[in-house]
Amino acid sequence: MKAKHLNKLLMGLNMWLLTLSLTAQTKSSLPFPPPPPNPNSFNLKCVHANSYTEKQRFAFYPFNKASSVKLISFKDTQNTEISDRKTKSHEEITLNKQEMVKLTDILYNYSFRGKRYEEDTNCYEPRNAIIFCDNKGTEFERIELCFECSQYKKSSDKMMIGDFCVGKYELLKHLFRKVGIKYGVLP
Repeated sequence: MKAKHLNKLLMGLNMWLLTLSLTAQTKSSLPFPPPPPNPNSFNLKCVHANSYTEKQRFAFYPFNKASSVKLISFKDTQNTEISDRKTKSHEEITLNKQEMVKLTDILYNYSFRGKRYEEDTNCYEPRNAIIFCDNKGTEFERIELCFECSQYKKSSDKMMIGDFCVGKYELLKHLFRKVGIKYGVLP
C-alpha cells in the first residue's frame, strides 16, 4: 500500500513539474515589449520657446543689414554649390514688413523642445531660399531650404537664424505658399 501511495505522490509531482514547465514556456513566448521611444520624436518638434521682440529680431544679422528680403524658388540645382545658384530663380516674392515680422518670428522664436540628437541624411535638393539684399538690390546672404528632407544651408556662418526644428520647416513652407511661391512647397 505504501508503494501505491508513493506512486501516486510521484505521479502528482511529475504532473505538477510538467504543468510548471509548460507554464514557464508560455511566459517566455510572450511578445517583446515595445522599444523605447526615439528621443528625437519628442525633442525635434518645435515650440514657440524664445521671446525675442520684433525689434530684437530685426537687430540680428542679416536682417539688420538687409534692405529687402525675398522668398524664391529655383529649379535644376543638382551638383551646384550654393554660390552658383544666386541668379537662377523660378519664382521670386519680396516680403513686406508684416511678412518679414512673421519670418523673423519663425526663425528666432521657434526652437526644439529638448535636447536633439543629430541625424545625417544624404538628401539635399533645395528648391527654395530666403534671399537677403542690400540697398542696391544685390544679394549678400541666403538660406537655402530643402523642404523634402528638412535640410538647409546658409551662405555664411555669420548668420544667426535659430534652431531648425522639424515644425519650423512646415511653418516656413506655409509662409512661402501664403506669399505666392508654389514650386517646392506644395504638399
